[in-house]
Amino acid sequence: MQEDPKSYFEMAQMACKNKNYTRGVKFYLKAAKVGDARGCYQLAALYVRGRGVKQNIARGLGYLQKAIRRGEIRAHHAMGLIYQYGYGIPQNIAKAKEHFLKGMKLGGPFAQIALDKIAHKK
Repeated sequence: MQEDPKSYFEMAQMACKNKNYTRGVKFYLKAAKVGDARGCYQLAALYVRGRGVKQNIARGLGYLQKAIRRGEIRAHHAMGLIYQYGYGIPQNIAKAKEHFLKGMKLGGPFAQIALDKIAHKK
């Protein structure tokens, strides 16, 4: 029987909606393990925020990178924000812009807004 990443993802979403982040992590991990980019993206958010797991920025960034490799557009925006504000890593505006641009080229809805905010801060 083949594992269904969609059902793992949906179970994780429901758990997190009910604020059961530990259960959400369990199912996002299963979704990520079978290739679901959204599962990686959501795991990144939980690790960065410390919900359902001990906060671990490095692990969160690792999951963001996996999500990017698997095609999750929103992960570019998230990575850009992390670089823009130096959240858990040294601030790097050039890398932030790079991720926002990639997200914008892929159709990410918030990338242009993020780029505009950086441009107006100068």
